[in-house]
Amino acid sequence: MLKKIKIGILVWVVIICALGNVFAQSEDKRMDGLINALNRIDSRKYDKIIEKMTKKIEKNPNNAKAYYQRGGAYADKGDFESAIPDYTRAIEIKPNYAVAYCNRGIAYGVRNNDLAISDYSKAIEIDPNYAAAYNCRCMSYNVKGNYEQAISDCSRSIEIDPDFADPYFYRGFAYSKVGEHDKVWNDIHKAQGLGFDVEPQFIEYFKNVSGREK
Repeated sequence: MLKKIKIGILVWVVIICALGNVFAQSEDKRMDGLINALNRIDSRKYDKIIEKMTKKIEKNPNNAKAYYQRGGAYADKGDFESAIPDYTRAIEIKPNYAVAYCNRGIAYGVRNNDLAISDYSKAIEIDPNYAAAYNCRCMSYNVKGNYEQAISDCSRSIEIDPDFADPYFYRGFAYSKVGEHDKVWNDIHKAQGLGFDVEPQFIEYFKNVSGREK
């Protein structure tokens, strides 16, 4: 798994589990939506990775990368509860494993944003130029309603990697919550231009809160 992190499933997690409150969805409804999304994942390829990494761990119980990659496979198939112990073991073996902290934060973030933020902050402490960690922490701050901090983190992510599409979207969302509607659309258009697929319900949300079509 690359250091920028495979964001696809994370987008679903944030939209359904966290930012779903934009659409006044109940927790049960958001979790049902997440489960439906995860059920569309073809888990077979991840099962093969899990099997391969398990064999590597059996041969070398101190193989931090194998624990990390197995944790990533669990997370990619939606099994966040199994991913967390593997990321934790990878960190125990390799305490400065920034990407393991960041990915464990993603797994925590499905249920506990405080733990997620703690892990993202640790990843940033280890690597102050870790754009994905700032982006992920921005998302968690959005969930907690700390929009100014979300804007700050996504701005830092963009400063580090201007071609990283995701923080433009999440900063745009934060701008929408503080009434900066011109900045909202600038960021949404930039995210789309860099390949971020903005869900239709968010386009409608941005139109409604800004009173503008684009």
